[in-house]
Amino acid sequence: MNATEKFWDKVAYKSKGEPGPITSAIIEACGEYLTSDDRVLDLGCGTGVITNKLASIVDTMVGLDISSVMLDIAKEQAAEASLNNVEYIKATIFDEHFNGESFDAILAFNVLPYIEDLPSFLKRINTLLKPNNLFISSTACMKERRSIMRYIVQFLSRLGIIPKTSVYRKEELENLFKEGGFRVYRIKKLSMLPEYFIVAVKK
Repeated sequence: MNATEKFWDKVAYKSKGEPGPITSAIIEACGEYLTSDDRVLDLGCGTGVITNKLASIVDTMVGLDISSVMLDIAKEQAAEASLNNVEYIKATIFDEHFNGESFDAILAFNVLPYIEDLPSFLKRINTLLKPNNLFISSTACMKERRSIMRYIVQFLSRLGIIPKTSVYRKEELENLFKEGGFRVYRIKKLSMLPEYFIVAVKK
């Protein structure tokens, strides 16, 4: 078990519970783009707060994470909600378990800052999406404003207290999406961090 996995295992029980205002806004916004025929992959699904809520509106939901503890919580909550269309897997997106063009939508909420090689990550997402389908994400673009939170996150990341964390501007993410083979379709500001909900279409 590596340090990153240990960190997420440690904070897992702080991540469970009912969704807060931003998470609720993400769930509501996703409802505009997902359908009852969709097979959906939720990357970095954590304790399944969003995954389980969205499972009720899609055909099949796959939750992916590296934290066993978070996945156990997600599975428990799925069982409590009597969800039978959700599968939780401990793996990364580069796992051989997945192959080309097998999902109608891929989700990644509060995940992108923790990805060390984001260009490769986005290209991999592109290969797993069916043509003209959606990559939906939300990211706190802390590079857009000077804030105590931004400097605390960068400081803790450098010390290794939290996983390695990158900070972005919205425009930087847009450019990375385009380089990864996506067309940015919609951007919605969710908070003053600022956090952005981004919908991108596979070209």
